Amino acid sequence: MKEEDPIASCIALLGQLQDLSDRPGEATVRDGQVAFALYDLATKTRALRSDFRRQFASKAKEILAVGGGSPELKAAIEQIGEIEASASDLPPNSVDRGGRSKADVFIITVIDVEKTAVLKAFGVDAEAADRAKAFVDVHDRRCYKARVTKTERRRGERDLQIYITVVGEARNVPCANVCRDIMERFDVDMFLLVGIGGGNSNIVKPGDVIGALGVYYVEGGKRRLTGRLGNIAARLGLSTVDAEVVTVNPLSPAKEYLLDFQPKKSEKLTHYDEITASYTADDWPPGTHTLARDFKYHQGYVMCGEKVLVDGSVKKTASVVNRKLACVDMESYGFASTCAHKGKNWLVFRGVADLADPKKDDARHVSASVAAAVVARSFLKHAYLEVEERGKF
Repeated sequence: MKEEDPIASCIALLGQLQDLSDRPGEATVRDGQVAFALYDLATKTRALRSDFRRQFASKAKEILAVGGGSPELKAAIEQIGEIEASASDLPPNSVDRGGRSKADVFIITVIDVEKTAVLKAFGVDAEAADRAKAFVDVHDRRCYKARVTKTERRRGERDLQIYITVVGEARNVPCANVCRDIMERFDVDMFLLVGIGGGNSNIVKPGDVIGALGVYYVEGGKRRLTGRLGNIAARLGLSTVDAEVVTVNPLSPAKEYLLDFQPKKSEKLTHYDEITASYTADDWPPGTHTLARDFKYHQGYVMCGEKVLVDGSVKKTASVVNRKLACVDMESYGFASTCAHKGKNWLVFRGVADLADPKKDDARHVSASVAAAVVARSFLKHAYLEVEERGKF
């Protein structure tokens, strides 16, 4: 069955309204037909961009020269106001599709310190939002709304509709589950994983930020033996576990956006200072604030594993897997593989909180989280959607 085109349907309904308004006859009957068409129009515009909603509402008003009529018609005319109200508080592409809410970008964080930094970076007062219940619940997980105003070369200035949430626990499976929950509720164009990780000291220093060119999963996979040994193993019910490396790379055009991106130093420092000013002195272990302020941005690869590496082996692994391996974490594979499986664009930004060695501690969690949040916001403001090959965007 061919899928209905909502724009064509709305245009047809406007034509029907025009015919009804021009048609002589009993007012009560005509008003009932007009009311039915308006209700239908209000329903169908929910699947459209907000600027289209406004256009259809305006045209309906023009046709009906709003005012007068039966109580049924007056009630239906209120639907025009609802169409306009539903559009006025949303940027042009924040719409519902197939019952799912539209989001340009969904930012996933894993722990509260990351969530706090990202909310601050995007100007969200979580306490005020909680009091006003200004969030969306997804499986009892709060998703906070934010916006970034950006300037696009071909479209002019517009707002990106962004949601921010926290997984609440480390490791791949919880992160993947949250992504799946969000995909059930939202139609998302781009997912970002923003937070902290351990760095490769050959490439980065604590406080630096990595934009991931790809994710390596190193926990290994189960692979059955083949040949004569395989036959014996099969009879005995045995298998081997290999330390195979699985790679997930960002889709196009997300990777092009990333390759095109370099945060502006002056803006980076200003934004970092603005965010950190909202923290208290107790949030900053000695020296961590100033160390992170002058952080550098790198593009490299993230290695993901279920075990936290604290033995310094990340450098050794980098020499075998990829010399551009800059960071290690515990969630990026679950995040990236879920997004890739669903055909969703994704990127990972990791602030370096430690060097994944025996000196690892929590001292730089705040500063590294803020640095990653600063870079993520800069990316959305300046690089996202700025490649001429925009794909579906």
